[in-house]
Amino acid sequence: MNKRLIAERFSKAITTYPKEANVQRQIAGKMIRLLTEHIPSPCSKVIEFGCGTGIYSRMLLQALRPEELLLNDLCPDMKYCCEDLLMKKQVSFLPGDAETVSFPTESTLITSCSALQWFESPENFFERCNTLLNNQGYFAFSTFGKENMKEIRELTGNGLPYRSREELEVALSPHFDILYSEEELIPLSFEDPIKVLYHLKQTGVNGLSTQSSPTGKQENDLCSSDNNSKNNFKNNLPQQQWTRRDLQLFCERYMQEFTQGTSVSLTYHPRKKEKSMKQNVYFVSGIDTDAGKSYATGFLAREWNKNGHRTITQKFIQTGNVGHSEDIDLHRQIMGIPFTKEDQEGLTMPEIFSYPASPHLASQLDNRPIDFDKIKRATEELSERYDSVLLEGAGGLMVPLTTELLTIDYIVQEKYPLIFVTSGKLGSINHTLLSLEAIQKRGIVLDTVLYNLYPTVEDKTIQNDTMEFIRTWLKKYFPETKFILVPEIKKNL
Repeated sequence: MNKRLIAERFSKAITTYPKEANVQRQIAGKMIRLLTEHIPSPCSKVIEFGCGTGIYSRMLLQALRPEELLLNDLCPDMKYCCEDLLMKKQVSFLPGDAETVSFPTESTLITSCSALQWFESPENFFERCNTLLNNQGYFAFSTFGKENMKEIRELTGNGLPYRSREELEVALSPHFDILYSEEELIPLSFEDPIKVLYHLKQTGVNGLSTQSSPTGKQENDLCSSDNNSKNNFKNNLPQQQWTRRDLQLFCERYMQEFTQGTSVSLTYHPRKKEKSMKQNVYFVSGIDTDAGKSYATGFLAREWNKNGHRTITQKFIQTGNVGHSEDIDLHRQIMGIPFTKEDQEGLTMPEIFSYPASPHLASQLDNRPIDFDKIKRATEELSERYDSVLLEGAGGLMVPLTTELLTIDYIVQEKYPLIFVTSGKLGSINHTLLSLEAIQKRGIVLDTVLYNLYPTVEDKTIQNDTMEFIRTWLKKYFPETKFILVPEIKKNL
């Protein structure tokens, strides 16, 4: 593998890579969600190898807030793509081949997205990373599997020596405890094969097909369309110059074998660490027990369904009921739908206790602990079946689930974005601001504030003033948070 040529290809693609690298950006986003789930904070010393233009780097800095972030790339020119990051005192750049360059020891995390496939000996690198990390360190990466760009491989016989997930796990096992691994196929559609080649060139991936001639002269990549390009076509094209006729033949065969409707496909095969549940679960809490969470949850589910976004509600823990959740009943009434298959299966009401008290007390009085694993499994199943899940809590953020675990702790633990319900009743400003302070302190993502006009209050002056006060507060301290007005219940039922 010619590392010099690989660096040149990526250097040429610097200006086009960020626009074209949609799959790589998707993978990076998923990796960040995994890291925030599994790696304890603070994450002091982080090394990212193969940083490229810094797509993953910026996510790392924002999500993990490391004390030190060392960026590395084979291509020295990538330093200029990361100038905004390097202005921060905790970020530095080290050019060079990650397989041989000297990284600092006692690191907390060594990580990468979509780079390991370029390594000549990942096995040796895994062993070295183990020595570079501290005793509690983590190694997290994504790479590409054997099905990656299968279309190109089938037509040309060229491609990187991608390793299977099993091969990677065998190589990792002597040095690391594997927390999670996953693989998937991500197909992209293009108008024609030329657009496929253009995409590869724009992302710098056209270096994958290069090989050295017996004379030592480096052959050009398949993405070049001029008469000087060389390629080793599979089956019927020997090593030769890639003429215009060769390019035409390539396109014809591509169209024949990989056409889907009016487009052609290109397959990406990422192998990565990944959370098993989709990131589509929103926890619904509020200022207190009487904030109207159940009504607001049903209302929001109804509106999302109206807009074509398939949404299901779930009652996290129901107290004061036997065998059935009255809050789920209210949800379905407001949503205007009958009981669902998931309701009948118990997935939407996994834990029900008879005594009308906070979950920690209700579970004690029923003489059985809360089965959090059961709740998690039910939520994961709903997450797979629907576009979104609205997971309604019990009471306010500080309601104890056990003697050691508060509701707000559970939200942080599961990293759910929060939908928060408040209202215009007397005293709600105080409850709302205290809740917002706790949300901010714990780093919870506040997706939406639902301002509930139910239950009806007589004093509209207080209600309207409270609404404007909270809106102003959100603009100042939570500018990304959505604010939605929930109408009175009597107007909708």
